[in-house]
Amino acid sequence: MGVVNRAKVGLAKIGGAAAMVEIGRQVWPMLRPAVERGRDNAAAWRTARAHAARVLDGSYLDVFVAGVKHWVVWSADEPVAAYPAIDGALVEAVRTVDLSRRRRPGDRRRARTRPGSRSTPAIRGDHW
Repeated sequence: MGVVNRAKVGLAKIGGAAAMVEIGRQVWPMLRPAVERGRDNAAAWRTARAHAARVLDGSYLDVFVAGVKHWVVWSADEPVAAYPAIDGALVEAVRTVDLSRRRRPGDRRRARTRPGSRSTPAIRGDHW
């Protein structure tokens, strides 16, 4: 019995969901900055997409300025706004951007296919 009792120490002692809560409490301080960056980027993307939908010939594109990702809204070939806002002139910040990568608000991105996979879904029985 002594061996079994010594094995049940730490997280094994509390077990199950309580162990998961304890692990989450210990790991959260390391994960929090990444989660907040992802949340902020998603909010900026949604704002840029909504803004581009309300602009004449609107589109949006992700641009890195000084190592930070910004979503820039375009009206035709002119930059209108950036989310989050860019310090300084927006036109200068996006001068060298490839405009062919812009997205339209209503466009859906096509799913990427893995090399060697079929581009169309398999039809039942086509392996015979």
